Amino acid sequence: MALPKRFPHRVQIGNVSVTIYRNRVDADAKYESFIVADLLTGKRRRQRFPNYEQALAEAQRLALSLSRQDTAAGAVDFKDAATLIRARELLKGLDIPLESAVDLFVKAARLVGPHRVLEAAIEHARLHPVSMERVPLATAADKYFDTLRERGASERHLVDVRTRIGRLLHDHPGRQLHELTTSQLQTWIDGLQKRDGQPLSAISKRNFATVVGGFFEHWRRRGFISTNPAADLDRPRMRKSEDVLFWTPDEATRLLDAIELAARAPLAVALFAGVRSAELVRLKRSDFQFDSLHLALGGTRTKTRSRRLTPIPANLLAWLKAARFHDASPTQPLWDKTAEQFYRQVTEACATAGVRRLANGARHSCITYKVALTGDVARVSLESGNSPQVVDTAYRGLATESDARAYFAILPRTDRSPATAAA
Repeated sequence: MALPKRFPHRVQIGNVSVTIYRNRVDADAKYESFIVADLLTGKRRRQRFPNYEQALAEAQRLALSLSRQDTAAGAVDFKDAATLIRARELLKGLDIPLESAVDLFVKAARLVGPHRVLEAAIEHARLHPVSMERVPLATAADKYFDTLRERGASERHLVDVRTRIGRLLHDHPGRQLHELTTSQLQTWIDGLQKRDGQPLSAISKRNFATVVGGFFEHWRRRGFISTNPAADLDRPRMRKSEDVLFWTPDEATRLLDAIELAARAPLAVALFAGVRSAELVRLKRSDFQFDSLHLALGGTRTKTRSRRLTPIPANLLAWLKAARFHDASPTQPLWDKTAEQFYRQVTEACATAGVRRLANGARHSCITYKVALTGDVARVSLESGNSPQVVDTAYRGLATESDARAYFAILPRTDRSPATAAA
């Protein structure tokens, strides 16, 4: 085949041309090759051929292919062209052709649905991190506890977090921080049970979700996980129509008579001052202001870390004097054991006296009867450390004023009238 008179030589089909170059290796042209240059892939490409016939055949094939693309492009309107330009801009830095990117998206969309491709990619990245450090769940928990302690978290808060995160570790042994999903955590919380096999209350489940959510959020902000799997967990609320349960004056009397002597004064404080069980274990003689008949609960004593004053009614004063706590040294604790041991004492006393075992029964009883006796929701909320909304919704209208008077007239056996003692 005769060679063209001039090089570079252009092969033209329609508006498209492909160029053939002649490459001389030395001055005598003993060795030569032919180069075909095209933009079929969007980038300039050079192919080398040993003879002109092969180079010409490839140039004609490329020109025909490019001509067909040019014809199709003629049907693209301005809007489609702008979309194409934008798509190419989005792909910058990924080193992948537009056609390949569309192909990958279509395949992913067929697997998970077109609107869940990004969600699936995020979940995959969380479970299979490329650059994130893999941290065992137990190690992350230990470091989280250390951080809380360094920030000055109260001992009560640390115990609560350790208990709830510890339950998470116990039920998910050997897991990595990034492995737990929202659905797995929700299933776990939904299935949490008490020691007796009964489901946890809605409030307890909400508290678990809150603590676990804070734990994972701590590590998300530090880049160890891409998303917080506990962010969307259900946080159930106690129904407003759900009335609290409380003891009658007779049940409270029998319970005080049945409980062990060492736990009698703490139980009386819970029954007649409404102090939480967790607060009881932190009270000392110095917190009781017998001159003004008030119990001063400082920020280090209360659940909410806010100070409050609650009155010491006459019958509670009698119980404290009967236990000789009135004359104790300022550093003498009201209860020198753990809260768990106090709960156990109350449970055993309920069984001995034939009294219903009620969760937070002493506090619920005190607040219920205070509201019935005074009718002052705002005052009771301040003295008990609850919001007025909670006191009004959960405690108001449950007891009569006469029952309240009988409740706050419960005295130690030695102080009771003969008729009451005989009963």
